[in-house]
Amino acid sequence: ALGQFVLRAAHVAWPAVRRFAAIGADASSKATAEVNKAAKLLEKRARLETGLCLVEGPKLIAEAVRTGHTIEALFAQDESAVAELADLGRVQRMYTVPEKSLRLLSDRVRPQSAIAVVQRPRQLVEFPTVDALKTMLAPRAGKLPVLVVCDRMRDAGNLGSILRAAAAADCLGVFVSPQAVDALDPTVLRAAAGAHFQLPLLATNVSWARLAEALKSTEGWRVAVPSARPIDGLPAGSHALFHEYAWTTAPTVLVLGSEASGPGTAALELAKALQGSSVAIPMQPAMDSLNVAQAAAVLLFEGVRQWLTTCPPS
Repeated sequence: ALGQFVLRAAHVAWPAVRRFAAIGADASSKATAEVNKAAKLLEKRARLETGLCLVEGPKLIAEAVRTGHTIEALFAQDESAVAELADLGRVQRMYTVPEKSLRLLSDRVRPQSAIAVVQRPRQLVEFPTVDALKTMLAPRAGKLPVLVVCDRMRDAGNLGSILRAAAAADCLGVFVSPQAVDALDPTVLRAAAGAHFQLPLLATNVSWARLAEALKSTEGWRVAVPSARPIDGLPAGSHALFHEYAWTTAPTVLVLGSEASGPGTAALELAKALQGSSVAIPMQPAMDSLNVAQAAAVLLFEGVRQWLTTCPPS
């Protein structure tokens, strides 16, 4: 719930590490074949076809395990790379591989010491009915009543950072529009720092039309669009500074567009249909905008501030 901050540390027993070393001693040819197979998951099409994705880094892999996801295959340079895993029983296959093999599984020049093939996060919703969407969007105790919409966002780092901020603010969820970068892109996963395993996420096959239908059939939803100036077509007098907007009195759709062109037509039509407001973040005149992920964090944590003011944690 909001206001609760928990530090977690996972430990693995030495017998489990020995188990890793024994299983990881498979023939190098088999490990190479598994690496080549896993490398296909760098492409969106392979992720969609298999229901799997690549998770890079011991901490992120540990978060997948902690939240009950099965690790189909784990590739690491040595046992110390998986010391944070709490339950090696969830790992199906494990291989010790050199760094050059890890580079085949990463879009980074210097990959982290462990990379895993993981089930698609359970929090990722792809084919919901309107009724299922309405259930997901229902305000819940302890949750910031905000649905974040990432519209046509092409920068993977920005999308991942927004997911991280949304999870940290404990909002209702995030909708990633069909025109945006894939939510399971490796860069998005790294930047999100585990948010995929915590936060309800609408992505890939959820249409604007279905989301709009669910929102319009549920009472009270409003839309906030970050903008330094009033937006044509929104109600007169609806423009507000971010700290003046009431983030907690009714559920809000926070629409975040691409940095290049802002929200698209579908997002703005939704804003017009749901009591939309433009919301401004004041800044000194020489700078005309924030990075979209920075703006998202400012707006979401203003919502958290208002929430904690009205509903302080016990």
